Amino acid sequence: MNKYIATMLIVFCLITTACAQINYLLNPSFEIYDTCPIQGSREIHYAKYWSAVDTTIFEPNCEPAYCNECCANNTASLPMDYAFYNHYPRTGSGCALNGSYSDSVVINYLPYWRTYLLGRLYDALTAGKSYCVTYYIALCQQSPYANNHNDAYFSNGSICSGLNDTNCTYITGFTPQIIEDSIALDTVAGWLNWFDSTYDSTCVYAKTWVKVQGNFIANGTEKFITLGNFSFQDSTLIFKLHNGGGGGQYLIDDVSVVPSDAVADAGPDVAIGRGQSTWIGNDTAAVGGGAGMPCWWFAPGSSTAIDSGGRIQVSPDTTTTYVMMMDLCGNITYDTVTVWVWPLASPIIPINPLNNLTISPNPAKDHVAVNGINKNISYQLTNVLGQEITVGILKVGSSIIDLNNCLPGIYLLTLEDPDDGTKVVKRVVKE
Repeated sequence: MNKYIATMLIVFCLITTACAQINYLLNPSFEIYDTCPIQGSREIHYAKYWSAVDTTIFEPNCEPAYCNECCANNTASLPMDYAFYNHYPRTGSGCALNGSYSDSVVINYLPYWRTYLLGRLYDALTAGKSYCVTYYIALCQQSPYANNHNDAYFSNGSICSGLNDTNCTYITGFTPQIIEDSIALDTVAGWLNWFDSTYDSTCVYAKTWVKVQGNFIANGTEKFITLGNFSFQDSTLIFKLHNGGGGGQYLIDDVSVVPSDAVADAGPDVAIGRGQSTWIGNDTAAVGGGAGMPCWWFAPGSSTAIDSGGRIQVSPDTTTTYVMMMDLCGNITYDTVTVWVWPLASPIIPINPLNNLTISPNPAKDHVAVNGINKNISYQLTNVLGQEITVGILKVGSSIIDLNNCLPGIYLLTLEDPDDGTKVVKRVVKE
């Protein structure tokens, strides 16, 4: 495969030394949940690795909402929640809902009401290293206000705000590393027509997501990200949309924290039979796969993206080479991957049987098992920097790899058939 980086003159240069993309955020696209949201009343703790800013307080009015297509006909449903919005998630089936501004005059029982969304990183960021942060927001159509300062603050722990069910006020005293200065507006025809039983997934409601992106230098203690408005009421720019009371509420999806010098990695070439489908790209998040990555995919000869994310599913009829583009705060890189479709008129590439091996449990606490082994194979476990942790031989009936001496994080497990030298690399997550 060839890796290219775009310059200002759209000149492509071969990349050989930069690191591939890794999203530090756990469950970045809100796809993994313990419980499907029931009524939409502030249930973000159902989404794995996400919570309100006070991790032990689940107050109905102060906790961000969790919205998912698994829920139907209530205020947590997607695309229509029958109360605030008519919107598909940007990718996948889930997203969050955050309150970032309120009209203190109208909402007199919850003055200056706001919510704050807390996410977890799989490991602390590296001191002195630059990271690009990307997330997408969409204004709920029934919100009477649009506002700026849907910001991101990184910290070494959760924020104890002192919020409770009757005092969901704003949090100040923290300086976000990523600041959204402009007011994010939905380009809808008007707020009164958002509730439409003949909802069309191709209409603007489904497509309007505003990208918020910026980079910062880590100090080495950051383990959490908090999304919300940390500015005073009079420091928040607002735009009045209609005469209803309330505040600015935004859906949030596809959050990523990636080293700024990372390059696109479209994954290995694959072979499939005609009529079959396959995944291309990489599982670039510790939990949640390639979801949430600021990557776009293109078919040959097309300038229109066919999908987004670090990993997508395709089903070409003929052998096709796909192009991945990744935008990390202006650092735009490209990579390609070829899907060979059988029967082939071109040279045949063999299917690697090691691709069928699976790893469980993953994430794991003390060990993983390699499932599907029918012969002896060798293995090497390395960290994401390529440093060797352990090596050995896996045998039929004895395929356990001990992780007790491994620190929490992401590891790469290389499996090799000693007879023909074929290899496959699997991602292992140590909790």
